[in-house]
Amino acid sequence: LEEWLEEINWEYMLPDVLLAGFVHGHSYIKYYYENGLLKLALLDPSMLVKVWTVGDTDNIMLYRLSWKLGGEYYRQDILPTETGGGWYIIDYVQDRQGKWRETARDIWEYEFAPIVDWKNNYAPFGGYGASDIQHYKLNDRYNFSKSNIAKIIRNHAHPRPVAQGFSLGKEIINDPDTWIEIPSVDGKAYILQGQADLTAAQSEAQDLRQLFFSQARVVDLAGIKDTLGQITNFGVRMIFSDMLANVFQKQAVYSAAFSRLFAQALQIQNTAITSDEINVDWRDPLPQDRLQLLEAVEKEYALGLVSKQTLTQELGRDFEQEQANLDEENKRGVERQQVGANADLENELARTNFEGIINTRMVGRQQRRLQLESGTEGTEAATGG
Repeated sequence: LEEWLEEINWEYMLPDVLLAGFVHGHSYIKYYYENGLLKLALLDPSMLVKVWTVGDTDNIMLYRLSWKLGGEYYRQDILPTETGGGWYIIDYVQDRQGKWRETARDIWEYEFAPIVDWKNNYAPFGGYGASDIQHYKLNDRYNFSKSNIAKIIRNHAHPRPVAQGFSLGKEIINDPDTWIEIPSVDGKAYILQGQADLTAAQSEAQDLRQLFFSQARVVDLAGIKDTLGQITNFGVRMIFSDMLANVFQKQAVYSAAFSRLFAQALQIQNTAITSDEINVDWRDPLPQDRLQLLEAVEKEYALGLVSKQTLTQELGRDFEQEQANLDEENKRGVERQQVGANADLENELARTNFEGIINTRMVGRQQRRLQLESGTEGTEAATGG
């Protein structure tokens, strides 16, 4: 499975799959072959509709794809065969009279459809899921409120002088740092002030912002950014509890969909495996204090409650990969120790040989010295006699 996912570049495709589901509320992926390799195509939900039986949204009777290309309209219907053991894939093109003309017909020889679809979130009574951006109108309201505030500030940021009871001459300069002398006793000159502050408008904009994040089930970091460094792992999870609940719910939905998608793909490639045998692992979505996490892991392992594999996965690492890395490091360590031992042995032998050579030379010199001394003494004795 991992080899196949790497071949089809699933890691690059995954963000698009998730984003399509979050935005449209429903995801569609179709199986197809390219150069003998089974691949996955992410379909645009706006191009596709499906029909199901009354009361059972999982019993699909028709998938219909419609699109326009080069000024012509095309359609593809995918529906189960009469016997129920496969699916028809029928292609149509619309002629100039507006009638659909069949251009191709194939049979998908599997019980499951060539399209896998799933909801973005739980929706018990509907065949389609809900988008995550249904509350976008709140964002429009927030932008409108901030725009009004900006307009008020623009109109009243610079004091507006007002002349009443006389006409201004060209010699009067509209300068905030210049006093104007008015000769008429009936005339008045004053600065136009705003009739109210912006507290109420700012409060309304802030309420709209909080409501926007609340309906999206996302934490607004602007309200806690000054205290993030003082919050423990437990505190962070309490603040993000609603957001985490939403994330875990989505993980459950998408895990079931991916398991079904991959199990069927392997079945197409003649690999017997069920969706229950496929586990989709998700990393913790929240940042954590690494030191606190390691301390908790160490205590759990000391109590004998969990295995090394479980703790490794909780730390966000691949247990099998880490074991392989450790075995490789140990192997290299043993090789380095062996090389070091051999080097030490060679050095010892070299030192021993060197000492042996030195000792041999010293013995030889001593023997020659003794021989010379012996020969000298004999000569002296002979001369003396």
